[in-house]
Amino acid sequence: MKVLLDDIVDVMQMPAEDEKSYVDLETGEVITVQDEEFEEAATDKPLESFPDWDQGPIALAREVLRHPERYRKLPVAGKNAEKKIMERFRESIDDPVAEEALKDALSGPETLRSFKNVLSEFSMEKDWFRFRERFYRSAAVQWCRKNNMEYRSD
Repeated sequence: MKVLLDDIVDVMQMPAEDEKSYVDLETGEVITVQDEEFEEAATDKPLESFPDWDQGPIALAREVLRHPERYRKLPVAGKNAEKKIMERFRESIDDPVAEEALKDALSGPETLRSFKNVLSEFSMEKDWFRFRERFYRSAAVQWCRKNNMEYRSD
């Protein structure tokens, strides 16, 4: 069983406060369950009492709750993770003028907007997205290795 690295990267890049993501250790599939679905799954209500569209996700949540040994929870990027990645990107810039502009953007109000404006001004959008992708891919590989999980890149 190998997990698809891109699936882990996707989860890491789009963290949500109201959901949890797991790797199914039997299939390698990455699954995501909403907190609300866990709450419903923890009740004694029969699955059929829920609307049709909720039954599948609630059944999956029940499966995770009943067999936690089968599922490995994926890490969640903290609230400051993106800013830390932006800081690392800034530190990697060779152009002192662009680096200073990014430093100012990251220390002022509306950090994300300012950061994006500087990226645009210096035509660094592609560099940023490549850097960010490599960062998350590296984090995903480290997580897989730490958890003795084989992975594949398609």
